[in-house]
Amino acid sequence: MTLKNTIYKLLLLVAFTPLIATAQTAAEWTAKLEALYKSSTAVEITFTAEGKNFSMTLGPTTGSYKLTTPTEQFISDGKTVWHVFTKEKKVVIDSAKKSTINAQSLLDFTHNYSSLKEGNALTFFPNANVSSIFANAGNVNSITFNIDPTAKTFKIKSIVANSSRGDLKMLNVKIKPMKKAPKFAYKPAKGIKVTDLR
Repeated sequence: MTLKNTIYKLLLLVAFTPLIATAQTAAEWTAKLEALYKSSTAVEITFTAEGKNFSMTLGPTTGSYKLTTPTEQFISDGKTVWHVFTKEKKVVIDSAKKSTINAQSLLDFTHNYSSLKEGNALTFFPNANVSSIFANAGNVNSITFNIDPTAKTFKIKSIVANSSRGDLKMLNVKIKPMKKAPKFAYKPAKGIKVTDLR
């Protein structure tokens, strides 16, 4: 799996958190969503796509993150990025300044996205502030998540991301706001090949 494919699948999930049922407009949903992230030290998100399991932990105030796929990990403390190839037992270390991933920008829904609510579906459209990130992730045009209207609080039924590669459907989405953020760092174990590009 390439870095771009991984970013495509994982970064689409930055907004996928339960919303507050009392909000009725797209603007209200967006504000509630943003408030939930900003009040959390970190947010853990897991989901399945194309029959495979993925997970992501974001530190919205620090720009740190941890993305895990069946074959790779991307870990950053906001300054350094560790790209871990699990099967190959190697890691590539680089400066976070070179990375297109930025948790803070991606979580700023008010300024970096426009939104549209149609029935039980809420769609986000990335604007110029984050378009380069989504361009590297497969030219994502929009992200739509369908909400279960019968739930007391909004429950995500499915998420569909539309891009130049077609639609990607994500299921079994689980959100876990964390009071204490994990350590966003990687220490190579013995036997891991290290390539440092800083």
